[in-house]
Amino acid sequence: MMQILSTGEGRFGIYVDAPQPAITVLEDIRLLTRAAGVALCDGGDLEMPELGAELLTAVPRDKHEWTWAGPPTAAGGAVGTTVAIAALEDADRAVRLLTGRLAVSTSYTGQTPQLQRLIAASLGRTRRPTLFLQAAPASDVNPEDRARKVPAQLWDEWTTALTPRRINSDVAASALAAAVVFTGTRLTHSAALALLDSTAPIRQVTHVMRELGRPAAETPALAAILNLAAYLDAHETPIDYRRRRGLDCTGLLPEEEWHHLCARLNVQPGAGARHRLARAHLYRAITGNSMRRAPEAWDAAGISPRTVMTFTKTLPDSVGHELTEVGRAFLLRRGIDEPLSWAPPLATHMEPAAGRSDTVGEWATARPVRGALDTPSRSRELVAQYGEGATTYELARRTGVSRQTVSRVLADGNSTLRRGRPITFVIDGDWLRERYEKEGMTLRQIAALVGCSAPTIAHRIQAAGIAMRPGPHDRTPHPLAGHSRLLQRALVGRHTIERARRFLIAAQHENVRAAAATIRTTQSSLSAQLARLGADVGGDLFVPAARNRPMRLTPIGERLARELGRALAADPHAQATSPTEEEKSS
Repeated sequence: MMQILSTGEGRFGIYVDAPQPAITVLEDIRLLTRAAGVALCDGGDLEMPELGAELLTAVPRDKHEWTWAGPPTAAGGAVGTTVAIAALEDADRAVRLLTGRLAVSTSYTGQTPQLQRLIAASLGRTRRPTLFLQAAPASDVNPEDRARKVPAQLWDEWTTALTPRRINSDVAASALAAAVVFTGTRLTHSAALALLDSTAPIRQVTHVMRELGRPAAETPALAAILNLAAYLDAHETPIDYRRRRGLDCTGLLPEEEWHHLCARLNVQPGAGARHRLARAHLYRAITGNSMRRAPEAWDAAGISPRTVMTFTKTLPDSVGHELTEVGRAFLLRRGIDEPLSWAPPLATHMEPAAGRSDTVGEWATARPVRGALDTPSRSRELVAQYGEGATTYELARRTGVSRQTVSRVLADGNSTLRRGRPITFVIDGDWLRERYEKEGMTLRQIAALVGCSAPTIAHRIQAAGIAMRPGPHDRTPHPLAGHSRLLQRALVGRHTIERARRFLIAAQHENVRAAAATIRTTQSSLSAQLARLGADVGGDLFVPAARNRPMRLTPIGERLARELGRALAADPHAQATSPTEEEKSS
């Protein structure tokens, strides 16, 4: 240890051919000391009988005390450091010490290259995946130029084929894209990632590369990445992802446009999830970015490369074609004449996974009956019949669909629709005024006399210039409300004066039941009226009665009682109106 510190480098054992700085050699010693501690706690053979049983009994055997910060005691530090230096003098001994005592996900980028190779050997690897890709034959292509050809998240089909098991697809797509960029270069993984997506989670991405170093199933993935990097260097690509990564896609496929698109194709637009996935499909095809980079105003929760790819695979051909046109139009408006999406051929670089089958996309139609009329022959037939003089009602009866469906089919067939229909009922204005104003008949009663609908009578009344009586939902304040905002909210609707008088009567009683008996109505009816009045003015009017406590007015109820009392006192007609007469009229 003193020799390492005094000379500033390690020149012994595995470092003889390539001396390493003291700081990294000390990191190697610390990692091996930790492995020695694990071996002691597990009862493993340290291969150093010269340490003696007496010394080893003084070393703590609790695995949790042997942290990465250092051994728990001086005795542990002495034994661990001695074992570590002995391992650094013999590569085979170091591999035996490390085997089974390091997690597969252990990060060892801070170790010397010599120990990194030994760690890889102890994990059953020939070399760390990052070093394997960096050691590929150097290319004369600038990494920035290669990053221009690669999306921030590798193409979906490549991500699916290369992603190790147990790895999140969103993180894997970013990690694999960065791996393609740094292959054959001296770039680190984080530096390559910065060329594609500066917001990517670097620690998670680095973990993906450690998973790629596992033997067996993941081994072909490294060879595929090498081949893909060589292919991109040798071929021009039709898409400049560096330019498209920075596009502002806030206005891409708004919800209204999505509903219009689905209406044209007669498919269900969904309750919102389909729109979010369709927009994500376009966003990833256009920019190649992760949904982490999507506009803040979007709802991108739960959307990953895997969910988008599943959505894309199940798209009906007609919807997929329309979305492609939407994406192409978006690019053209920004002066970019490129295909919406492109990917290198996967089959020429690696064997496709077995057992996969393409899913045929099929969505439920929005209007099934309309779909039966959307065939070219049926549409032409309807347009021809309509041109010969048939009405939409007649065509609806013949086809068994609604008149509105027939009208939509005719409109889609570029047929000019005939608007309006002849007036069926001719009603004298004076006669109508006599029935409505003088006799006080309702719209339904007059409609029954004429033989038409109540809305038709309403239209005729308005055309004759007759003032309509206020309906049950009329919200025009009563003239007694004056300029009082509270009364303008209270004196609305039908029988406003009667409702105000009932409130004032209720305010004089100890409970609603007694007030209802005075007014000669039911308790439930009066309670409902008082509740509606409270809702109109914006608050409860009474504190309910309780045991030994009468009903009393709330502050807003007291204010309403004062203002209503003054308003009704100023109008003799309002005072003269009796409850019984109002009840009869209601």
